[in-house]
Amino acid sequence: MDQDIPADPVFNSTDPARFLSAAFAIDGYSAVIENFKFDAGNEIARRNSANAQTGILEYFIKGRSIKGECDPEAVALATKNFWSMWETSAQVALSATVGGAAGNKCVITAPKVQLDVPKYGDRENILTYALPIIFTPDAGNDEISLSFQ
Repeated sequence: MDQDIPADPVFNSTDPARFLSAAFAIDGYSAVIENFKFDAGNEIARRNSANAQTGILEYFIKGRSIKGECDPEAVALATKNFWSMWETSAQVALSATVGGAAGNKCVITAPKVQLDVPKYGDRENILTYALPIIFTPDAGNDEISLSFQ
């Protein structure tokens, strides 16, 4: 495709949202965390077609395995027992918010996550956990929801 470069291009000037005042919660517990990350684990496949001009009709997501991790500070087991959650394969809700300004806010919800084997970590000499998270569906394809507001 051969097109002219726009004379006055318009670029997005929205500042990236910061992960502050995130209201992060797992199983209803407002953990003190520094980091939360997730990977959609999308497996992309090519749909070939001899009838397509390029021989490729489209690309599509043929599978996914959503995983994540967070690093809550360790607390007394009576306060929050992540080990028990892992041992019983408890399925619990997770939520977090990135940003706060209208139009630059993302609310993350997951109805049923499970923990993989917790590990100990350290953040500035504070005992933490490295909690691997497995996102599981509740009803259909709802392992995770990203709501942009």
